[in-house]
Amino acid sequence: MYENITNDNQTTYEITKPGEYVFYFENKNGDITFNIACENVNVYIYGLYQEREEDNFTLNITQNHISPNATSRSIIKSVLDDKSTLNFTGTICIDKKATNSIAHLTNHNLLLSKSARAITKPQLEIIPGQVECTHAATTSPLNKNQIYYLMSRGISTKKAEQLLIHGFIAEIKNIKKQYL
Repeated sequence: MYENITNDNQTTYEITKPGEYVFYFENKNGDITFNIACENVNVYIYGLYQEREEDNFTLNITQNHISPNATSRSIIKSVLDDKSTLNFTGTICIDKKATNSIAHLTNHNLLLSKSARAITKPQLEIIPGQVECTHAATTSPLNKNQIYYLMSRGISTKKAEQLLIHGFIAEIKNIKKQYL
């Protein structure tokens, strides 16, 4: 099941049947909880932020594993320019009954100006021992060496930057295209 939740006002998603669930959103503010309450389920969460001027977004995601033998993975990416800001908190909660859970949380941010900011707080709350959980966060400007490499191949600075930004967000955009 694929669901674009960009304009959805719902804050909690209950996953109660086995299967594969894909959630996608862009530039979404608020708190979103995914309650994974059954076995043999795969939940994928993809979010993309493309901000300019003084855009300010706050996102709090919780991947709440209630049942055993379930998988969740979230990938949130942002491209921030001008004075834009993303405040992101991502939490993986694994209940004591949710053994053999696999959960991953990733947030990658690309800063295009010195005034853009990304504040990211990945968190884990794990009670049982038989689980696999990871969280990761990165924030960086465009890589000057990659820009230089592309320029040395005859590509203009502006086009090189556009190619790198496109490559950065392609993973998320391709999810949306795959389900349209």
